[in-house]
Amino acid sequence: MEGQIMYLKNNLKILRSKKGLSYRQMGKQCGIGYASINRLENEDNSNVKIHTLKKLADFFNITIDELVYKDLSKDVPVTGTK
Repeated sequence: MEGQIMYLKNNLKILRSKKGLSYRQMGKQCGIGYASINRLENEDNSNVKIHTLKKLADFFNITIDELVYKDLSKDVPVTGTK
């Protein structure tokens, strides 16, 4: 499954840094523990739950598909495309 979510790690880093947020700040704002965000950005994220992806996508105002499957390093929709 990790190959299917190959952009998640990078996209989270890009989107979080574009908003200027630390793991803790982002965690508080989107309702996900900062350790979980750190783990998703830096470790294996093949077991990420759909409700976690939904919270992240909603927080960045993008779709889950964009968060997971699109290379946002070329096109960062910080204001959202949803």
